[in-house]
Amino acid sequence: MVSMEITIYDKKGKTCAYVATGDDNTIYLFNGKPVAYIDDENIYGFNGKHLGWFIRKRVMYDRKGLRIGFTSISCPSHTLVEPKKSAK
Repeated sequence: MVSMEITIYDKKGKTCAYVATGDDNTIYLFNGKPVAYIDDENIYGFNGKHLGWFIRKRVMYDRKGLRIGFTSISCPSHTLVEPKKSAK
C-alpha cells in the first residue's frame, strides 16, 4: 500500500486537515493533532461517534448530508497554499 496524505479544504479553499492514508486513514489537523479516522467511507471520532462520510476520497459530508470538506479536485473554490504540517 502506498502511503500518501490527502489535504482537505473548506468550501472557500482554505486548508482544514489532511488524511494520512498510511496511518490507518487518520484525519489530522495541521498542528499535528489527530481528530478522527475513516473506515471505508465512514468518518468516526476517536470516541466512536459517527461524524459523516468521505465519498470516493473527494468530498466529506456531515451527518446532515452537507458538504463540509473537499480535496483539491472537488473544491468549489480555488485552493490556497497548504501550510506547513506540524509533527504528528
